[in-house]
Amino acid sequence: MSMIKINSYVCKRFLEKRSYTHSIGEIQFQTDLADMYGLKVDESLLNSGLNNSFSFMGASLIDHLLKTGNKIDDVDLVVLVYCIPDINPSISTVNYLIEKYNLNAKGFAVSAVDTYAPFAAVKIIKELFFTKKCKKALLLMLDQSTLSYYAPGVKDIEDTAIACLFEKNGTGPCLELNEWGYESNTNLHEWMKKMNLNQSDDQYIISSNLEEKYTEMPSEITFIASSKQLCTSLFAKLLKLIQKGKIQGDSSIYLLDGSLKENELYYMKFSILGG
Repeated sequence: MSMIKINSYVCKRFLEKRSYTHSIGEIQFQTDLADMYGLKVDESLLNSGLNNSFSFMGASLIDHLLKTGNKIDDVDLVVLVYCIPDINPSISTVNYLIEKYNLNAKGFAVSAVDTYAPFAAVKIIKELFFTKKCKKALLLMLDQSTLSYYAPGVKDIEDTAIACLFEKNGTGPCLELNEWGYESNTNLHEWMKKMNLNQSDDQYIISSNLEEKYTEMPSEITFIASSKQLCTSLFAKLLKLIQKGKIQGDSSIYLLDGSLKENELYYMKFSILGG
């Protein structure tokens, strides 16, 4: 069965602080929303934050794809992945981007499933390709660190955004999705044995940093994603390693996340083709 491929991608860090403009209506909306969850809006957090909205970050990624010669007018699916909510919850980011770039596309967002959100999104994209309901998908993974209410650890997150264009056929150097898996009652050592993972030059593991489970992994082929990123962490690490030439053509890479305490393990296997 032919696998889907990531033909183009971009990863950006958003380091500069964007100005915050007070809006009575927006603050009231944020307050009403926060009250539903027993939270209290603190506008000083908006004044001090980086203020990177999903619509701004997403548009920046798409503009970069366009400037580097990528076609997006044939994108028929847009998927947004995030862990921390948008600074501007009154805007539907997916619909905004579809309209802004005049795309004849459907779209949805994946959230509220912790850092496993990219795994859920890729699985859905894969299924839509193979049921012929999608021909080209734009996957956006966004981490931002500004909220109108206090949430522990949020201010330590790096504002990071990734865009990937999925297609059925490769157009040159690309990442091919070979496997997607979920297992329960998992023993990590047995899983690695089943996947035939060994200390060879062409197999690698990129793992989340959520648990102390790395002593079981061969250090020579294992890379740990940044603790300052959430839904972008695994792909950000993968793309950085490719950019630096530490992972090269004809290699296989496993992206790994999960909770061994909850007996859950998610994995995706990509191969670099033509790199």
